[in-house]
Amino acid sequence: MRCRLALRFLVLSSMSVSPGFVPTVLRKAVVRALLALAVLVTPVAKAQLSLPPDYAWRQLSPSGEPTSSVTFQWRIDPRGEWVVFIGDVESAGAEAVYSLRRNGAELHRLSPYAPTGTILRLELSPDGRRVVYSGALETNGRVEVWSAPLAGTPAAAVKLNLPVIGEGVTSFSVGDSGDRIAYAAETASGWGFWTVPVAGPAAAGVNVAPPLAAGEIPYFGFVLGDPSRALLFVYDTVAPALNLWSAPAAGPAAAGLYLLSSNPEGCTAFPAAVSSVTRRIAYTFTCDSPVGDRTNQLWSMPFEGPEGAEVSLAGSFVQGGAIGSTSSSADGSRIVFTADKLIDEKQELWSVPFTGPAGELVRLNPSLIASGDVTAFDISPDGARVAYIADATTNETFRPWSVPIAGPSTLAEPLVTGATAANADVTNLDFAPDSATIVFRGDLSQDQRFDLYAAPADGSGGREQITNDSGIPGPDRSTGLLWRLHPDGRRVVFTVDQDAPSDQRRLYEQRLQPRYVQDARLNGEPVAGGRISSFEVFPDSAGTLYYSDELVDGRFHLFTVDSRIFGDGFEEGTTVAWADAP
Repeated sequence: MRCRLALRFLVLSSMSVSPGFVPTVLRKAVVRALLALAVLVTPVAKAQLSLPPDYAWRQLSPSGEPTSSVTFQWRIDPRGEWVVFIGDVESAGAEAVYSLRRNGAELHRLSPYAPTGTILRLELSPDGRRVVYSGALETNGRVEVWSAPLAGTPAAAVKLNLPVIGEGVTSFSVGDSGDRIAYAAETASGWGFWTVPVAGPAAAGVNVAPPLAAGEIPYFGFVLGDPSRALLFVYDTVAPALNLWSAPAAGPAAAGLYLLSSNPEGCTAFPAAVSSVTRRIAYTFTCDSPVGDRTNQLWSMPFEGPEGAEVSLAGSFVQGGAIGSTSSSADGSRIVFTADKLIDEKQELWSVPFTGPAGELVRLNPSLIASGDVTAFDISPDGARVAYIADATTNETFRPWSVPIAGPSTLAEPLVTGATAANADVTNLDFAPDSATIVFRGDLSQDQRFDLYAAPADGSGGREQITNDSGIPGPDRSTGLLWRLHPDGRRVVFTVDQDAPSDQRRLYEQRLQPRYVQDARLNGEPVAGGRISSFEVFPDSAGTLYYSDELVDGRFHLFTVDSRIFGDGFEEGTTVAWADAP
């Protein structure tokens, strides 16, 4: 016992200085020494302890001038080699689109300079090789769309839209087809919906919109699937209604057809889910009812139609009933949604094949108490199971459950059993990439101190606490609502509420098994008011990119904690990106 107390004192003493101000070599040496001591103290600790990665912290986006900042729009390319973002990081007030290698090298400006707020949107092509952005860069108030190579220049950017008038491009979509994007715009010849190769030129664009009557406007659309298909919602301002049009992505429009040419009286269509695998789109109808508008119909239709091939997926609803949230499995086989379908104001969980019919609809949750509801759900990556949160047995006491995606509800398994803290709740959950584990956040051990827990997805084992449960004790930290699993499923990155709920001032990481010696701190100490606004783990799971105003309140930048910069050939500049490029 004396050894354990001495160990605890040493750990707490060594952590009294912010890790950002302790020399890396000294800090690692202290941790390794403490780990060695812990292993000698108890065999239980030996099974639990491991060292965190040797990460390096850096501010990734250039500092610029004192008021320079990066906008909330930023992306990591699919291979994790480059980061793209919008910001005024060279001259305050003059923003542009930039790309930057993950190690901080090769800053490329991809757009002209523009006043802050001019560049509206930023996307990457599916293969990550081109950056697509929109904004009023040439004519004030008139939005257009450009594409640039990932390591390009403003001169290399290609305008993708034809000459436009009025507000210009009203929407654009980078679909999953990989070769074309779609945009809706008004030209001198009228409204249209064009698809164009992601590398341009604009002249290669094809208008795939149907003939539009007075009052009809292309609202928004997608380019999906292989062979690629353009799907367009047409807004009829006279009805009003949203109608659904489908055409080959490369045209011609004459080969297109309406999948939905009119809405039932008093109803408006909205997209609900799309599956490129099964080549189907699901949509809902929001209809007038005696108690107000309710989203109470769900339909599915093949990309290629024909009109009349739509299938009802949900059938009828109790008066006042409505669909809450909708998602589909990655393989496109099933749609899962919450709805108070049977009893008004009682949200339950439902699953149906994407192809229907409504007769195959199953309720996934067992009967809930009178006041019970399903509040959240997640579908496993392999499409086999659904995890959900509900106050199924005690009002306002929310617990996680897991059930096969096709049911039946009798196979639903609780993920939390046994004793918990008073008033304990689970707030959100996520499947690990291998679909075998579910991670969830709850204050199960101590009221209002939230931790992350892991449990087998099939309910075959008990929960295991991930945070605040390392081999060497440390101060209690409440996990914030923002957390993400690494793509390899081995670790989890999470914010910590330092001074108040949801302040998200700290960023930590922990391994699911075996644990690190302590929850590993990733960021420094933010200034007053600073916080972690968002973050993403790199695709190779070797580091995290986060967006924060931790250095100057209200001035946001991108920061990395990363191990690849120490020995990866690409990051060292000794190998070329995408060696398989033509």
